[in-house]
Amino acid sequence: MKKIIVFSDIHLNSAAEETLEKSSQKLEKAILHLQSNHNDFDTLVFTGDLANSGKTNEYKALRNLVSAINKPIKFMLGNHDNRENFLDVFPDYKPDHNGFLQSSEAYEYFDFIFLDTLKDPYDDIPISCGYLCEKRLEWLSKKLEEAANKKVILFMHHPAFTTGMQTMDRLKLKNSHDFFSNIKGFDNVYHLISGHIHRNISGLYEGYNFSTFKSINQQMVLKLKADRVEYASGENAGYGIILLDGENYTIHNEEVY
Repeated sequence: MKKIIVFSDIHLNSAAEETLEKSSQKLEKAILHLQSNHNDFDTLVFTGDLANSGKTNEYKALRNLVSAINKPIKFMLGNHDNRENFLDVFPDYKPDHNGFLQSSEAYEYFDFIFLDTLKDPYDDIPISCGYLCEKRLEWLSKKLEEAANKKVILFMHHPAFTTGMQTMDRLKLKNSHDFFSNIKGFDNVYHLISGHIHRNISGLYEGYNFSTFKSINQQMVLKLKADRVEYASGENAGYGIILLDGENYTIHNEEVY
């Protein structure tokens, strides 16, 4: 059995030293919880919004915090990130041939594909939305072709699906139609996993199962018709656990106490 851990939206924040300390402490607490309770994991996935402002010192803080983890780590980028600054601090993480931080991971019966939905610069879409350009969609098609005999789980920071939270649904993947048109040409996509939402949500959209997980930093209040994002006070952080058992998989939501 394989165990994959999913950390979402850690938002290391350098707006002030105190804020960076608090966000770093939250990540450190989550790492300690992981090591105490699930240290038999195989891979740790960060689904993006690693830094809150995309600044170099935020990524340096992240590098220091994960330095004690001796397991493979997959980093993804969200709308708060800066691709160039991340790659400067983490030079071992190589972008694809188009310069995007996209990759895949092969297991016996499954392939995981990690997409880069960061739109930079935001010339023509709202700043918090995601985007998959033609080059990234072509890369995805190639990976899905290579995984023709596997079950694929797709990871992306921005959800292509709607959640019923109208504020966040306005800030999802801007060209979700292009994304679904792309993957519907294949029959091996089983699950979509996204960050961005700061809540545990699961459902079915356009025929695809999906999941989001709690943030390591702070949780969004469930107000479906709210016009702006609200954050809960004192709610526990959480993370996802994906168990691969032969041709089957199970997804758990873990709380950080």
